[in-house]
Amino acid sequence: AVTGVQTCALPICRGTERAYERVEVPFSEMLHFHADQKYVTATSIDGHEYTIDTPLKELAATYGDKVVMPHRAYLVVSEHIDSVMWSHRENKGVVRLQNGSTLPVSRRCRKAATAVSRINREGAQHEAT
Repeated sequence: AVTGVQTCALPICRGTERAYERVEVPFSEMLHFHADQKYVTATSIDGHEYTIDTPLKELAATYGDKVVMPHRAYLVVSEHIDSVMWSHRENKGVVRLQNGSTLPVSRRCRKAATAVSRINREGAQHEAT
C-alpha cells in the first residue's frame, strides 16, 4: 500500500463565488492526477476530484516508483494500472485502470506504463497461487 498524505483543495461552491476548503486525502486513496494548464486534478479511487497546487513532476519525484506517467498530462498510482493497450495502426494507446477507466499513453511513456502493467499482472498471478 502507498503511504503519505497529499493535501488537496476541494472546490466548494457558495452562491456565485468559489471557495476552497483544505482537506487532507491519503495518497493511498488516489487513483490518478491530471494536469490541465496551471491546475492539477487529483482523482480518488471513489471518484472524487480535488484541485491541488503541486505540479505533476513534483508528485512524480515525491512518490517515485509508486506512480507512473503514461502521458505528460497524467500521473497514475502504479498499483491501479491493469493493462496498456497500443494500436500500431493509429500509433496511440491507452492505459486501463483497475476501475475500468482509461487514460491516454504517449509513445514516449509507453514502455514505462507497459512495464508497470506487466509487474501488476505478475503480482496478481502470484497472489492467486
